[in-house]
Amino acid sequence: MIRYRIVSILIVLAISVSAFLEIPVSAQTPDYKPAQLLYEGSQLLQDGRFNEALTKFDQVISKYPQSPETPRVIWMAADFLIETESLVRARNYLEKLTTGYPGSQESSFARIALARLGLASLKLSDLEAAEKILGESIPGTMNIDVANYARIGLAECHIRRRQFDLAEVDLIRILLHQYKGPTASEALQAYALLCLLKGQPVDAMLSLQRMKSVTDDSSKIPAIDESLTLLTKLYVLAESRLHCDPLAEVKDRMEEPLDIQFDDQRKLWILGKNGVVTVIDPSKPARGETRQNADVGLRLNAGYMNQCLVIGENMIFENKTLRNLYHREPLKRIVDAVWTSPGEYWVLDRKYKGIRRFDSSGKFMGQTGDFSIKGGERMAVSPLGGTWILHPQTRKIYRFDAFGNMEVDIPFQGAGYSFTKPVDIASDQFGHLYVLDPGSETIYIFNPLLKKLRSFSYSDQIIRLRKPVAMVVGKAGDIFIADAKSNTIYRLY
Repeated sequence: MIRYRIVSILIVLAISVSAFLEIPVSAQTPDYKPAQLLYEGSQLLQDGRFNEALTKFDQVISKYPQSPETPRVIWMAADFLIETESLVRARNYLEKLTTGYPGSQESSFARIALARLGLASLKLSDLEAAEKILGESIPGTMNIDVANYARIGLAECHIRRRQFDLAEVDLIRILLHQYKGPTASEALQAYALLCLLKGQPVDAMLSLQRMKSVTDDSSKIPAIDESLTLLTKLYVLAESRLHCDPLAEVKDRMEEPLDIQFDDQRKLWILGKNGVVTVIDPSKPARGETRQNADVGLRLNAGYMNQCLVIGENMIFENKTLRNLYHREPLKRIVDAVWTSPGEYWVLDRKYKGIRRFDSSGKFMGQTGDFSIKGGERMAVSPLGGTWILHPQTRKIYRFDAFGNMEVDIPFQGAGYSFTKPVDIASDQFGHLYVLDPGSETIYIFNPLLKKLRSFSYSDQIIRLRKPVAMVVGKAGDIFIADAKSNTIYRLY
């Protein structure tokens, strides 16, 4: 996932704008108002009030286009949208920067960011174009931050192209000169992924440990700790006994759970057969929030900015109001849907052979994929880019990139594994693929290169799963499974 340095910018802004706020009204300059809006927007962003923050930023952009603050505001808005994977909206802001403010430092970042967005595709031509732009940006700038920003993008490009030696050189050149701060932190995060792809999990964990020590943003420490815990469970404690505990307090709130998903605030969404959606904090399951769906839901899929799709047979709801998303193209028999990185949502429908694509407003964008057989059962978005499709009818699991190009497929039987009747798939933040197969009472885990990493049976646990129907993976590697027979959500750790 692409990560940018929004926190450091916010700190600088808070300091600079505070000076404006102390100036008497009579002495305020023409730039006082945009600076005030910028300060208010940054505070809203820190408070998690995302849409209100973007509204403040848009006021600066539209009303004060000549203000020296405006390029910075546009970059902040784009940076946040990239962080939350709203890539189509982010691209609009970045293009506004490059065309409207070509001489600003932010426009240099924007040109590199646009090239890095191109890495979401695995088409060779797209990657080569991005690599050319990123490579040209490094020697052409005197600003070390801009150069390193481009160099990290170049390393990501080489990782995508499986040119691991070149990626390692890119990242080491940064780390030799950057010992602390957001640049070093971002480079170490990319280096951890590179080590995993090279089959060096211990080095990946060492990179994360160093990342923890060099970051100047304390709010990122818990996420780094969770990543370390996840990798420890997968690679160090792989042979240890699996524990299974029920979230007992949830049992009386639902009727036959059908699906579970995490949103980006780490709240667990549970959809029951009776159409009731329960939202809980897994660490405090007794404190839940119940939302009544207007339709009998079939599936859930979490997105970004607190969005969660509640999926019925012929309609899709947003999470907060559960309002029905509008479709110009009819949907006949939905089985699953997901938000994807470019700001679209994709729908599997039993009446069509491919994936139905819609923009965020519900406008039909066309079909991608052309399976030989209609159907498909489950979808899961990989944080590394791409969407997984579980397709029992063809006995394969497919992966598509963010633009709808099929990258790879995994047959139901391969080296060291055999799926009998898989019902769900999931992915963690490092791109490991998890497959829940009640037919063999087994959970399979594949590494980012799609080699089987491990598998474990849950049939010998003290608590038997009677009818597991859905699975999701927490940030620290805990696996949550919804069991329809016992009306219970179990946590495997």
